Amino acid sequence: MQPLCNARIETLRLSEHLQAFYPQIVDDFKLICSAPIRQQASIGGNLVNASPIGDLSVFFLALNAELTLNSPSKKRKISLRNFFKSYKQVDIRKRQLNHTFKTNLKNGRLLLPINSGGINEPISK
Repeated sequence: MQPLCNARIETLRLSEHLQAFYPQIVDDFKLICSAPIRQQASIGGNLVNASPIGDLSVFFLALNAELTLNSPSKKRKISLRNFFKSYKQVDIRKRQLNHTFKTNLKNGRLLLPINSGGINEPISK
């Protein structure tokens, strides 16, 4: 699979790899915000916005997605279902960064690099 640079929502929508598993995504993802926002917004940013009823959250919750979160000392995997603790509350710890996002799609796997726009807390020594 070709990496999805910065994993913007529009990049995801136009991904041939994802379309192979879910052809309707081209039209369905047009319903997610306006085109200029889709071109700038990232998957990670959408998820850490902390709404389990958000546009992408609902889509990826249905696919039993898993996040890998990085901190300076280790990686941690968590299901998206467990990532959302409550409305506007997610299980992301200080100094963690969204790193990857994985889900099953039919007979294949989709691994996406995601960008939440930065680290939860600045890393400093």
